[in-house]
Amino acid sequence: MKPRIYQADTMAGALAKVKRDLGQRAVILRTRTVKSGGLFGVGARNRVEITAGEEMPYLPAQPTGEVAPARSAVAAPIPARVTGPIAEAPVPQPPVPAAFQRELQDIKSLVQRLVQTQSRDSLSHLHPQLHQAYTRLIQNEVAEELAADFIGRINDRQTDGRPLDPATINEFLVQQFARVMAPGAPIQLTRKQGRATVVALVGATGVGKTTTIAKLAAQFRLKQGCRVGLVTIDTYRIAATEQLRTYAEIIDAPLEVVLTPQDMKPALERLRDCDIVLIDTAGRSQFDREKLNELGEFLSAAEPDETHLVLSATSSHAVLMKAMEEFSSLKIDRVIFTKLDEAVGIGTLLAVCRKLDAKLSYVTTGQDVPSDIEESDGRKLAEMIVGGARAGNN
Repeated sequence: MKPRIYQADTMAGALAKVKRDLGQRAVILRTRTVKSGGLFGVGARNRVEITAGEEMPYLPAQPTGEVAPARSAVAAPIPARVTGPIAEAPVPQPPVPAAFQRELQDIKSLVQRLVQTQSRDSLSHLHPQLHQAYTRLIQNEVAEELAADFIGRINDRQTDGRPLDPATINEFLVQQFARVMAPGAPIQLTRKQGRATVVALVGATGVGKTTTIAKLAAQFRLKQGCRVGLVTIDTYRIAATEQLRTYAEIIDAPLEVVLTPQDMKPALERLRDCDIVLIDTAGRSQFDREKLNELGEFLSAAEPDETHLVLSATSSHAVLMKAMEEFSSLKIDRVIFTKLDEAVGIGTLLAVCRKLDAKLSYVTTGQDVPSDIEESDGRKLAEMIVGGARAGNN
């Protein structure tokens, strides 16, 4: 089928035309922004143009040089009655070429850039003060669609047409961001049925789970005088186990090394006299479903009172979104954001809080144990995002 060209004022409008015309078999071949209307280029407006075609079915290769066997003269017996559904034999699908996958990814990236460009264009009529605020949010890693949304809200409040002063703009953004991040939700000590409060930390490799466990353990042991127990299932990295063992010896806390889900309950039983037990888990890639399922088995055996997902503020928006999507199957209660001191900007916290149905519990701002950890403060974090301050320097 010959490719067709569709135009509309917005990406959504153009995609709607493609879907209406070609349905589910539509294949997007190219997207671009074009000028339309006007006279000799004067008065022309930007429109989105999509080139799309209809997906062609894969045809099995035909054998060459072979003669099809003639049908047997004797017909096979026909059963008198067939009951139940007839299962169709699966049709093997040829692998998708790597080049096609790359092209598809390039198209997706292009569409995303076009949508972002449209968001910026929609703000072109704003007062310079609002533009400056928008730019500052982008520089501090706030997602473009979120920045455009909040700046647009301020613009809508300008009923008298007068520009807002920078202090008013900043205060409005701080209030809105603090509302998104909500009050902090630190660990709550609640002994149930004679056992310690059990808290598990999960997350991808390299986000700082073991160091965060050590900071929390030291905080509860040294500052609150709690009896702290530690459990590690991170037997893949000997260094991580030894690191936690060193911290346990410093604060005089018992440490249990659990090798299998069946070992979890006996280990927790040995720690039942503690006020809190912190479980350090092995780093799992958000792309490794098998390892995530294995981690789920450990957590099912532990039955933690709280499960905190540890995310690094240095991760990209896409990595954070993928981690939240995959780890959400582990019944996440809280989120800990680490490495705020290393991040270019901490605006990614906004997208996390909007996406995940869980509150921020703690943030970490350095490597020092136990000092570089604090309970999440939505107002303080919002001020850092708006002002562009880094942790430890605000």
